[in-house]
Parts: sequence; C-alpha cells; structure tokens
Amino acid sequence: MTLGINPPRAPQLNRYARKILKIITAFICIIAISTPIYSFGDESQYCSDENYKKISILYENNNTETANIVFQILSCEGHISKKSKRDQLNALVAGYMRKNPKLIHNLLTSANSANNNDAPQIFLDGLWICSTSDCKNKLRERPFKLPIEMVNKLIAEIPPDPYSIPINDPATLDFLWGYFLGSGDIKIVERVYMLLSDNWEAMNSKEPMGVNKRLTLSAARWSLVSIASQQELVKKLLENKKSAIAQELLKEVREN
Repeated sequence: MTLGINPPRAPQLNRYARKILKIITAFICIIAISTPIYSFGDESQYCSDENYKKISILYENNNTETANIVFQILSCEGHISKKSKRDQLNALVAGYMRKNPKLIHNLLTSANSANNNDAPQIFLDGLWICSTSDCKNKLRERPFKLPIEMVNKLIAEIPPDPYSIPINDPATLDFLWGYFLGSGDIKIVERVYMLLSDNWEAMNSKEPMGVNKRLTLSAARWSLVSIASQQELVKKLLENKKSAIAQELLKEVREN
C-alpha cells in the first residue's frame, strides 16, 4: 500500500515545532505504556484491496464508515509506523480533517481503538497541521489526556501550510500529495504543475542545475504523472490546461 513517493527527509519545520512534537511523542509513549488500547479486534480484517483503495482516494470517501477505520487500515503491515511515511500520513489525516470537520471525532475513535501506538501521534499531528477552528477545538478537548500546556504550545505554533510551504525537496512533495489525497483540493495539484511549468525549460536544457533542485523537479514530474494515471481528478486538470507542457505530461500518463 503506497501513497505517492517515499520522502528522503521530513518537511523543514522550525526547531521549536520539532521540540513540541518530540515532547508530544514522549507523552504518547508514556500513555501507551500506562493505558490499555482498545481495538476493534484482529487488524488483518481491514487489510483488503477494497480498503486500500479507500485510503488511496480518501477524499472521495467522506463518510463515517471510512473515518471509523482509517487508522486500522493504515496500521496494516506496519505501514503507519514507517518513519519515511510519517509526514505524508500526517498531511493525509490533516487534509481529511479540514475537508470533513464532522468526521474528526470518528477519526479520534479510530486512532484510539487502532492496535498501534503511532496512531494517536498521527492524529494529534493531523489536528495541528489542519489548524482550523474545528481542529483547534478538538485539541482543546485534550485527546489522549494531552496536558493543557502542550495543547496551548501546539495551538500557538504555526504548522506547515500546504498552500505556501516552499517546494524545495521531494519530502515536501510527498507531504503535499498526502494532503491532496486526504482533501482532494486541486490547488495542491496546481502547485506541483506550476513548479514544473516554471522550470520546464531549465529541466530540458543542458544548462547545469543543482542536484537537489533537479531531484525535486524529477520527483515532481514523476509523482504528478503517476498520480494522474490513477486519479481522474488530476488527469482532468492536465487535460484542461491545453498547454504543450500539459500535453507532454499527459503523453507520459498514457505511457505509464
């Protein structure tokens, strides 16, 4: 089960934000040891192709049935515990929360009942990234008995904004695609397309380019083509562009 590309490192958050998340992680570990985790039962029952598909197009599954088992599905085969996937999963949950504020409580139920200690951390990180009034209010309810001091620090810290965070590395692309798959917000796809459009000539020239920039642009091109070949919503955006760049990308989609 995959959600876009594997990031080589996490999106660049400031040191204060990292410190807060480390404190929360430590707190969750203490809670995990001292509090029994209630599970729906054998998690393998959620590891089906049908449920994997729900996660791959989560933005199309805006219902309590799906929200109630999101973390159970993500727990399949230890997927949720892979460090390389953490920021993408945080963004996936955040995007889903922002689009579906009425399902936040269902996600909490799923995180609380999943047979995996990483689920609460991802739920809390998702609330922080979501940062809407609904998400902040849920934080104020102190899910998982989070100390009020941590809640206040988390609310005060500005999270990475998927609509403005600079796309300087493949990790940020992974973060953005996670957010798109949770929210279905086409503005995220537009950001990736514009990154390619603004650098298309440089990408296809023999002029020297920094290794990181070339790696980022290559990842943007590959990921956009890959997701467009699977997501009709993304493919239609390219079809509506009518530009030479969009046509070249669509050609790659057909060949993918």
